Amino acid sequence: MKCWKDQCENKLEFTCSCTNPPTYSCDEHIVAHMKTASNSRHLPDPLTISPNPETKRALIDCLHKSLSNLYELRRKTVLDFSMQIKQINEKMKIALESFDDSIKNQRKIISQIKTIKVISNGSKTEIDEMLVSEPEIAIKLLKDSFDIFIDQTSL
Repeated sequence: MKCWKDQCENKLEFTCSCTNPPTYSCDEHIVAHMKTASNSRHLPDPLTISPNPETKRALIDCLHKSLSNLYELRRKTVLDFSMQIKQINEKMKIALESFDDSIKNQRKIISQIKTIKVISNGSKTEIDEMLVSEPEIAIKLLKDSFDIFIDQTSL
């Protein structure tokens, strides 16, 4: 794009919609262009607008405040998620310890049950007697204790 005036190398400053495509002009030749005859009205528009320094400062201040708020929101979000992750890890540790204890106890019971061959009257325990006389009740008690454990460790 060049100025409408022949041989002009000045910086373009205006566009005029009196023609299609628009006519471009430098600051030096815009008045001459306005004096030329045209089938439509001359409506020059500046190609660049120099913003008001106060407006620029206000906009920059507003953006700095917004940026500061974003940094603070980001910091709070990281902190909040970190706390939640810490709480989840603590609950998981407690649950895993309970599972490990329950697994250990049930393995011990399984081992004890496997070693029972004959129960003598002198060393009977309640579980021994129950295993012999009512195995279904012993199994139900173990299942119920496991269900209670699951309810207590649910997150």
